[in-house]
Amino acid sequence: MLSVMLFSVPAPGQCVKGDDRFLGTVRTSMHKAPLTALAAGLKDALLARDVVIDIHICDMQTQGAEKYEDRQKVKYGELKLGNITLEKHRIGLPFEEVIAEIVDSDVIGINSNFTHSRRIVADFIRFCAEQNPRAVIVLGGTDATVAPEFHLDCGAHVVVKGEGELCFADLLECVDKRLDFDQVPNIAFRAKDGAIKHTAKTFLSRSGSYNVNEMLPPDLDLVDLDSYSDTGEGKPPFGIQGPFISVETSRGCAQACSFCATPSTKGRFRFMQLEKIRKHFEYFKLKGIRTLLFQEDNLLSRIHRHASGKSAFDDGRDELFDMFNLARSMGFCWEFTNGIELGQFEHQGVVDHELIQVMFNSEFVDGELVGCYRATLPLENLTDDSSKLFRKLKPLGVIKDVLEGIVKTGVHSLSFNVIIGRPEDDEYNLCLTYLRSKEIRAICRNFNPDVQVYFNVYILSLLPGTVDYKHHNHRLAYDLNIDPEVITFYLGSLNTNYFSPLEITQARGAMAKLLNSDALIDDYDEVHYLSSERFERLFTDADRGKLPSGRILAKELSPTF
Repeated sequence: MLSVMLFSVPAPGQCVKGDDRFLGTVRTSMHKAPLTALAAGLKDALLARDVVIDIHICDMQTQGAEKYEDRQKVKYGELKLGNITLEKHRIGLPFEEVIAEIVDSDVIGINSNFTHSRRIVADFIRFCAEQNPRAVIVLGGTDATVAPEFHLDCGAHVVVKGEGELCFADLLECVDKRLDFDQVPNIAFRAKDGAIKHTAKTFLSRSGSYNVNEMLPPDLDLVDLDSYSDTGEGKPPFGIQGPFISVETSRGCAQACSFCATPSTKGRFRFMQLEKIRKHFEYFKLKGIRTLLFQEDNLLSRIHRHASGKSAFDDGRDELFDMFNLARSMGFCWEFTNGIELGQFEHQGVVDHELIQVMFNSEFVDGELVGCYRATLPLENLTDDSSKLFRKLKPLGVIKDVLEGIVKTGVHSLSFNVIIGRPEDDEYNLCLTYLRSKEIRAICRNFNPDVQVYFNVYILSLLPGTVDYKHHNHRLAYDLNIDPEVITFYLGSLNTNYFSPLEITQARGAMAKLLNSDALIDDYDEVHYLSSERFERLFTDADRGKLPSGRILAKELSPTF
């Protein structure tokens, strides 16, 4: 029998030296969807190949902590942010507490999804190799996909690139039967001569990508469901309780935003048909789950249109109606945690209010909420050049009409994502982002005074594998193999013509504080923000109509974003 252990390593958290408050959210209590998806059906699939496995998941972020406050913190380094020293901490089980799981494994699978965890992953690879030299160490996830050589140099034996379902069973069969890895697609491994070998890359091709209609429901028997008490967007309203489970009904995205790694790691957009979705939803009900987190890359790519105006998928809109009507009929409540592409709700001046209703409307049935209670809506860039940067963005007038439809459904909460800190962003652009965010909030509250509005102010994060990384990595102030923790939305990492990493971090803190109340910040982020008088004064001056460089704000903001 082959013993397989899949690990989610501790999460990174940074504090100012001498202060134990985190500078960014540390979401340890979220469903580790990639691991439960990868494990689904694996035993049966391998049994058909005469391979018997014993598979387990070790979530080091949640195990050993019954409450959020009980999470263990282990310091593993420091980094300089201007004249401030930050301490790096691993949040979760110390490595030493999982030695038994490591030693008992024939195959150790490690999820390396986020670049900011790269140092922790590297340290854990080395720790596993020391504790169990005979085990085959396999890495997967977004960061492993875009930086396979780094992970192999740290001691991993194999890196799975792209979607693990395409090759993990093949790989385990090779390990069990002591076969060479050469015929396993989409992997990198160190050959017997020490050279790194890359096998055939199929996961980005139309014929080689994973068929999501073959995807089984995630294997939730391998995890402690009660530990998944975080939605990723703060405390939900109406006393809604977990467990909160990530739903995946599609993969990929029809867009190709410069800051996103999806085009290079998941490829083209694919979505499930209704009957497959029904099986997933029925499984969730069987497990006692009521709340769904739609966390996929871009579920509205189902209604994407080509430049000609023709729909990319003839049945995409109908599939959305069917899916959300099904979720409603089964008594689920939900939120959109990974962002909804607002522009997809409008075409040639017509807003699709029917689709908005089925996705965002809610009601109480027998005292429990059914339907949508919260959504994250990416605005991305609110400067005058936004349409040049992101083809998916539409004029303010269009966004206003779409927001009217969404807000009038009575949805409780809306979170808007804005990105600052691009190389071209100066003080003027920061002020535009701040003021236009306030305008968005005013628009929402004009349609529904009770809607709760929150702004996630993010700093441009240069994710390896993205277009932005390719174009701007020369501006990085840090070596990502040493200080990968800066690749987060909460810390600056670039030296631009206008701001240092510390300055843009302070600008983000000042903007977020002025846009959101302390109570909302505590509910959503539970973090400490770095700010400065310079940027607080900059934004308060903008409130008075005075913009940098002597530019005076016109009475009406630009009609387009």
